[in-house]
Amino acid sequence: MTALIVSGITYAQDDALFQRYSIKPKDKAHILDLNREFESKGIKSYPLPLVVSGIYEERKDTLTDVNFGNAPLRQVINFYSQLTGVNVILDPGISMEISYIGYKRFAYDELLRVLLRIFNDNGLVLTKIGDRTVRMQKNNIIEQGDGD
Repeated sequence: MTALIVSGITYAQDDALFQRYSIKPKDKAHILDLNREFESKGIKSYPLPLVVSGIYEERKDTLTDVNFGNAPLRQVINFYSQLTGVNVILDPGISMEISYIGYKRFAYDELLRVLLRIFNDNGLVLTKIGDRTVRMQKNNIIEQGDGD
């Protein structure tokens, strides 16, 4: 068991889950750090992505487990689209695998925030291009050093 301790509460992430989903060691470390950050800052401090009107009200009280083990990006996008009702147009040439093991069952709005953060952590941004459509593209912003 890998323990995530926040505010005196221990959340156990069973190492067997990481093994079952063939999570790479560097991805496991990132996932554990991300989950600690979600707990310490609060998931609701992250932005809520675009959701089609009516779908939010319909699903807001659902709880969902989320585990991706080296899942193709297209699979994660399809999951996101099903949750939000939003069509996602993926820029050509973007192909990657996504890994994430949730440490708890997420409320609907939390899950959407988690997915948006996972996309951002993988250098992907969503840009609204219509009422029900977003474009997923690589974040081309290059951080510049201060010259030191």
